[in-house]
Amino acid sequence: MHAVSLPTSTVRRRIELVSWKPRALLLHGFLAHSECDHMISLAEARLEPSKVVSRDGSGKLDSVRTRQGLSSSGTFLTKRQDSVVAGVEDRIELATHLPFSHSEQLQVLKYELGQKYSAHYDVHGSNEQAQLAIRRGEQGGSRYATMLMYLSDVEEGGETSFPHGRWIDEGAQAQPPYSECGSRGVAVKPRKGDAILFYSLKSDGQSKDFFSLHAGCPVAKGVKYSATAWIHVEPYSNTGPLHPGFCRDNNAKCPEWAALGECERNVVFMRGNGTYRGHCRLSCKVCQPCAANDEECLQSNLRPAERGALRQGAAGGMAAAK
Repeated sequence: MHAVSLPTSTVRRRIELVSWKPRALLLHGFLAHSECDHMISLAEARLEPSKVVSRDGSGKLDSVRTRQGLSSSGTFLTKRQDSVVAGVEDRIELATHLPFSHSEQLQVLKYELGQKYSAHYDVHGSNEQAQLAIRRGEQGGSRYATMLMYLSDVEEGGETSFPHGRWIDEGAQAQPPYSECGSRGVAVKPRKGDAILFYSLKSDGQSKDFFSLHAGCPVAKGVKYSATAWIHVEPYSNTGPLHPGFCRDNNAKCPEWAALGECERNVVFMRGNGTYRGHCRLSCKVCQPCAANDEECLQSNLRPAERGALRQGAAGGMAAAK
């Protein structure tokens, strides 16, 4: 396994098992405060009203994220945008045991006074629809796990609430003060550097976990910043359809960059190396697209650590869908 940077923090890093319904773990001190500040600074100039995913896969404004018509603000960070973002992405891969190639871009959100995200699922549609999407090879299949990282403290409110959730130890964990929203079911208070990891699918990687219904409670005092990583059961691209076998470009400008000689001048970014998959593997001719049923070709395009895990991810020994 390649080296992964760990945060330098005065907060003692530990993992707290919050709930089995849904499966949720709180990673205390997952991020260093400097990493939180850096991601906020990257996002701040690009924040715009937050959107939700519509049925056609595009984004749309939705009252689920609003307060009196005023939406929270958000933006996406480019994958491997800089060394700090790449370090966080690597740490998420290490903590979840799910491949980075299955992740969406990190989304940074800002919630101000009264703003919230009403109760919702990260998996859309029924179990049957989710499984059909997987069989059709649609973009990433279902979202399997969510890593929600808190980039700031919040003075009051702003909890992540699971209204149907069940505490592992209600007597020890369900301690006040929670807001009215956070007092129902299971809730996690936002603390700078902490992260909550929870699963939208059951351990079979196919069935929706109905306990994973969750909400971002209204901010009662202060400002809340967060960064979210959604991880799918299948490889996911943020720039369009995936080429079979991971042989793809992750930026529309890859052919232009390759023509300018960047494959040779910027080798790691463009072509990748033993631990990092490059952005422009297709244009740099590092690999070749494969027929969907050509298993030998598919396997040849993977890094050694990924071979044999093309269609499965595991967290603590729990396999995702094949």
